[in-house]
Amino acid sequence: MRKIFGGGFFLVFVGLLFGACDAGEPPVTGAGVNDDRVGEVCESTKECAEEEFCATPDGECRTLGSCEPRPTECERAEPVCGCDGFTYGNACEAYLSGMSVDFYGACPPPGCYSNAECGGGEYCSKPTGACSDLGECKIRPLQCSAANVPVCGCNGVTYGNACKAAKAGVTISKSGAC
Repeated sequence: MRKIFGGGFFLVFVGLLFGACDAGEPPVTGAGVNDDRVGEVCESTKECAEEEFCATPDGECRTLGSCEPRPTECERAEPVCGCDGFTYGNACEAYLSGMSVDFYGACPPPGCYSNAECGGGEYCSKPTGACSDLGECKIRPLQCSAANVPVCGCNGVTYGNACKAAKAGVTISKSGAC
């Protein structure tokens, strides 16, 4: 089985250790690869030649990398989560797509555990009572009715109604006052 960046073959560049897969042989690359950019520092694959990608150390997606040849064939192996948040069949398939590896294993499902994981004007909405479960980012309401239907937020604060809790970015723990 051919694997990428094999045992003992590591590219050391700018003091960073670039290793991408399990021990094995170096990647299979196409003949006539344009090596004009191979080894040059890059921030993204756009800066590399068409047959290359910007390789970063595993788990360091937002660091400088170096332009490396894309593999031309891949074997099935352990799935990886690419720096783009998509799951690939293995590291080789990620590299073939021009993507570095964030970590080994499938990417987590889209969702959130806290408001910090959501964009501006959004909050991490979860089902009532599911205070520590996975939620989804939703837009915070800008206005709420004055209806008095108290709810208890996961933060232990009573809100006048569910909309007011959502406006504050808080998941509901239970109906009624805390």
